[in-house]
Amino acid sequence: MSTVWTNIGNEADRQTFRGLGLEMQTQQFHKTQPAAIKIEERFSAEDIQILNHYSGPVVWDFSLSLSQYAEENKRNVSTGFSLADVLVLNTHEAEFILNCRVKTHHAMQEAAYELLTLGAKSVFLLGQPMQESSWQHDYWTNGTRSFWLTQHRIDDAKYPELRSILSAAITGAMALGHLLEDALVIAKMYVHQAVRRGQVSVYYGGFPEDETDLPYLASKPLYERPQPFKPCHRLGLYPVVDRFSWVERLLNFGVKTIQLRIKEKTETLEEEMRQSIALAKKYQSTLFINDYWEMALKLNAEAVHLGQSDLDTADLDAIRERGLLLGVSTHCYYEVARAHALSPSYIAIGPIFPTTSKEMPFAAQGVECLQRWKRTLNYPLVAIGGINIERMPDVVATGVQGVALISAITEASDPDQSTLKLLSLMEQ
Repeated sequence: MSTVWTNIGNEADRQTFRGLGLEMQTQQFHKTQPAAIKIEERFSAEDIQILNHYSGPVVWDFSLSLSQYAEENKRNVSTGFSLADVLVLNTHEAEFILNCRVKTHHAMQEAAYELLTLGAKSVFLLGQPMQESSWQHDYWTNGTRSFWLTQHRIDDAKYPELRSILSAAITGAMALGHLLEDALVIAKMYVHQAVRRGQVSVYYGGFPEDETDLPYLASKPLYERPQPFKPCHRLGLYPVVDRFSWVERLLNFGVKTIQLRIKEKTETLEEEMRQSIALAKKYQSTLFINDYWEMALKLNAEAVHLGQSDLDTADLDAIRERGLLLGVSTHCYYEVARAHALSPSYIAIGPIFPTTSKEMPFAAQGVECLQRWKRTLNYPLVAIGGINIERMPDVVATGVQGVALISAITEASDPDQSTLKLLSLMEQ
């Protein structure tokens, strides 16, 4: 069992770490380093000495009351900013540190960036009620990347331990190997679960696995639930191909869902798409156009699939208003929460297995993680990445609504027989 070291070690921390399958350590460590460190309240000279010889993730929960803050601690605070991977604080604490007012979302962004100039590696700024709103808005930035997490507000006064639980859950998620951006999403899920499932007190359960607890992640704070895209039918076998000839071939074999993904914008691109869209409609099948959403709208396509980078530039409102289906690629909790803020027709999860179809900065998730996503999310899910005939039964058994394949068909020695076999496995 992995351990997490903390300088305070309260019961909320202990229960949170235990719920995530971790052990809390409060004694000073020497040879065996913990998987992550949480610093709460004061950043002592001893803490700084420890962190100077530590290479793992560090979370600093700056939950320091004004009465505790002394002038002589300011140097340790400044040093602590540079040693922690993320500084967790609320707007009141930001006001105290910066000697300014933080009463709007724009002011929250400015405060976070000013904290970065003081040495913080990244800042997770917890929003306070700014108006009569049922939404909680928290902001994270490291100066290069940033996002807002929006979730239904929880009454902190009723559960004073939630702040400690949040920072412990961030630390715990990082100890489990999740990147910081993912850890923030998981921690928000854990806290929401703790209140939702609690009765007279908070619930210290296991790893959160309920979409109800998933925050919306976006470049701006949200003030209402996202308008959903057109709901998706069962996708089934979902080949991804790069030309019209493959679309025609697969439609003749009875494939009902295909994605046309053409990487290079050639002179024949539009005509390939036009022919593919028309033929798919003739066969009453669904053709998803990858990336080229403007051309998909122009050619009256039925569906679009976008990767994470495409979400930055696509006119999502136009796609929604025209009634197109939207699929979104995801690889981690950060990207799933970002897709959740769009309410797409389906979410693609991958890579499930190692793949050579494209360079992937993400490790293969495996069937066990796919099963977790299936338990967590209510969206139709499409599994993708390294899936072949041998692996197909295990993937289908998870209950996902679609299985996307590329090389298992296009690079098969007998693509026709492979297609028929995969279709039969999908229906079992």
